[in-house]
Amino acid sequence: MVLGGCQLVFPLDGPSDKGGLPFDAGSDGSGDGELPLDLDKDGLPDVTDPCIQPSADLLVDFEADAKPNATDPCPFVFDSNDTDLDGIPDNCDPFPMISGDRRRCTMAFESPEINQQLWLSREGTPGWDLANTALIGSKDAGPTTIASAVELEHGVSTTYEVSATLAAEPASMFAGLILRGSPQYDDTDIGCGIAMSSGTGTQLVLARGNSNPLQAVSFGGTIGGTFTLRIAATVEATGRVRCVAQLNGSIRLVEALIPDKTSGLFGFGTSGFQFTIDGLAIYERDDARLTATTKPTR
Repeated sequence: MVLGGCQLVFPLDGPSDKGGLPFDAGSDGSGDGELPLDLDKDGLPDVTDPCIQPSADLLVDFEADAKPNATDPCPFVFDSNDTDLDGIPDNCDPFPMISGDRRRCTMAFESPEINQQLWLSREGTPGWDLANTALIGSKDAGPTTIASAVELEHGVSTTYEVSATLAAEPASMFAGLILRGSPQYDDTDIGCGIAMSSGTGTQLVLARGNSNPLQAVSFGGTIGGTFTLRIAATVEATGRVRCVAQLNGSIRLVEALIPDKTSGLFGFGTSGFQFTIDGLAIYERDDARLTATTKPTR
């Protein structure tokens, strides 16, 4: 079975020759294919910078709990208990029963200039509005993806948690995360996100390229209107991938071992959904164990 909409986030057609990463993002005007070394001008080269963000991102308070991103270990929801006492509240701790998680970065996309240089189209098409204080994928642009200009994994288990809004119509569509993707579309790309079609309803899927899903779990029927999505994906050096999504109060989990893809670019893709990404939090740990018994508690 091919899940309706899932294959669209990784298009069947390869990108145009304007796609592909990295390319000159325009900050130096040289067109020499070189990315700026330090997009956020914090003195750290982008390839080793733990958090490429403008200083304005540190002041944002997503959930209005009087804790700006600079000090909030749980930026998208109110803090809760910290069962494993690692400083990350259970509501956003990727592994709430196993200590060792740490927050590395929170991006709020407050700099349109950095947005346009860090998040680059893989198809060479203008399907994303990056000249704003959010990353906005258009529902009318067809299958469209963006990926980070540099790898955001730094050799340890990494969790990406995204706060986003989806505007949907009852039709086949997909919106989600690219995990360990290639600079251009590739059948080995790993994707995880929300897929919707009249035949399958609304599902959380984990897939490769445009092939059948590796795993899919149902949220129920199709959903219309605008709704909030929290989705988090963890990738290990071993190739194990786990994806958790919270949609309309329901939580679903998919995971798989993909040992032949242990690095790559992080990004976003959409087809049919208006996909507005407000924030990205990145967590790390040195010894994450992704097992079927490690259930989400959010």
